[in-house]
Amino acid sequence: MSLNEDLNLDSKPVYNLIELGLEEYEENELVLNTVHDLMQFFNQSNCKCRPKSKSKDLRTCYEKVGFKNFFERHLQIRALEKSELDLFLKAQLMAFEITNIKLEEAQKEKHNFRYAYNSSYPLCKPAFLKLYSINEYILSILQDHLYSKGLVERIHGNTGRAAKRESKVFLDSSVTFPIKNI
Repeated sequence: MSLNEDLNLDSKPVYNLIELGLEEYEENELVLNTVHDLMQFFNQSNCKCRPKSKSKDLRTCYEKVGFKNFFERHLQIRALEKSELDLFLKAQLMAFEITNIKLEEAQKEKHNFRYAYNSSYPLCKPAFLKLYSINEYILSILQDHLYSKGLVERIHGNTGRAAKRESKVFLDSSVTFPIKNI
């Protein structure tokens, strides 16, 4: 394989920012990579919310929100600090909760959510996760923390403790005693 063929395998399609409604954005690496990432996500039909045939609107959640709106919100969310994102997501989860049913036999509460971009545009779970750049594991951790501790900041369990090292140095007293006596 030649060098030119290698370059073509790694090259990304060229996107026209004006056609996407992103004329005010500069063509830099962050913008182009984000556009490419979002276009790949939605072109692979990851959206699972295609309405039932009874609905009048057959658009996916992504099509309803629009590329520009989704792109801008995605960049705003990525700019948040981890603690800000956690609190923002928890507030969103509180607003999106649709049930709080206590199951008798399991003695465990079940929480269901209707994810959304805003009050007008519902999102499927994959699109919601993509918007916030998180995975299902992080979402479940945040949901568990929200219902066990409430709307407070998550603090790592090892915060405030001294780091433990596996390879502690053992100083022999035959070496340390002469140094102390000097």
